[in-house]
Amino acid sequence: MVINYLKKLAEEKRQEKIEEELSLKNAEIFRDNEDIRKAAQIKKEADRLSNLKQYRASIDEYHKALELFPEKREKSEFFPKVAQFLFDVHFSIASCFYHLNDLRKAIEHYDAALDYEIPQNERAAAYMGKGSAYYGMKKLVDAPQGESLTDIQKKEMDAMKKLDDRKSLLKLSHESFSKAVELDRNSTEAWYNKGHMEFLLGNVKDAMLSFDVVLTNSTHYENAAKIELFEELKKEKGIKDEPAHEDEEKKKKKLFKTKTGHYVRSKVEKLIADFLFEQGLLFQYHVSVAWSDSEDFRPLFFIPKFNLYVEHFYSSSVEDEEAKKIMFQYEKNRKNFIYTLEEDESNIEDALRSKMRPYFKNRE
Repeated sequence: MVINYLKKLAEEKRQEKIEEELSLKNAEIFRDNEDIRKAAQIKKEADRLSNLKQYRASIDEYHKALELFPEKREKSEFFPKVAQFLFDVHFSIASCFYHLNDLRKAIEHYDAALDYEIPQNERAAAYMGKGSAYYGMKKLVDAPQGESLTDIQKKEMDAMKKLDDRKSLLKLSHESFSKAVELDRNSTEAWYNKGHMEFLLGNVKDAMLSFDVVLTNSTHYENAAKIELFEELKKEKGIKDEPAHEDEEKKKKKLFKTKTGHYVRSKVEKLIADFLFEQGLLFQYHVSVAWSDSEDFRPLFFIPKFNLYVEHFYSSSVEDEEAKKIMFQYEKNRKNFIYTLEEDESNIEDALRSKMRPYFKNRE
């Protein structure tokens, strides 16, 4: 009898402890949800300022959102919804600093974003941003400096040079792009950037392997950095450029340079690319995909963060024969996609913002 009584008492105490822990957990979930609701409102204003290119003011607002989540808590204690939100805020701050050419601060916030457990393709996007920032620093360090630098700029330049001497900015950039490849092996852009860094570091064999993947994924991938090895590999594989009778000037007149430094085929494609860049969204342009049953099918834009494809139809209706073919591929393979039409071209940013609203809401 005594043993049974003691067992019952122990079980009751164990149950009380479980209920107490559950109550505390529920209170924490409620608090986090309340904090997210408040922080999301602040982030909306910060996003708006960023869209208007008011990057300093935007950064201040993003930091106000972060203040609702004290750093004294262990990052592992945050629930997935909170972790995703904090990743997005740090990623947005990093993008703002990147726009301001404050690359060390950009890297600092890309690293802060990577502290949170979020989907691999989004982690890959942060590593892509980090790799681009390190490479941007290397270009600044190697560029001839005039006498117009302020004391603050000189101090910043000295810090970057010291980092380059100590760890090599190219190696740091390569490490970041390599991480992006590990997390998203289908990212042609990550493979290209990884190969670019390997080429600059003199690792020709590794660069060839990376560029082989690029050209397997997309035979017409834009060689934005004008890397000679990349062009030689194209020749080796029998990949032809545009007709030889067109000189470089004519080619350039037909292409439009985006804010990412890539060239696209039309003004509206440039506007779409620049809009995505301004939103802090990394994207892939005109790449081949394994899921399509058509060798000629290449999505216009792919946004890994949202697993979303974006198309623009140069027609007033999706009943156009070409548009129907493209839409069939997405629908058949059950892919998320949005599209714009000819009528949207005069206000393409508003059209994109409207069509992407559900994805932006999920990001919040």
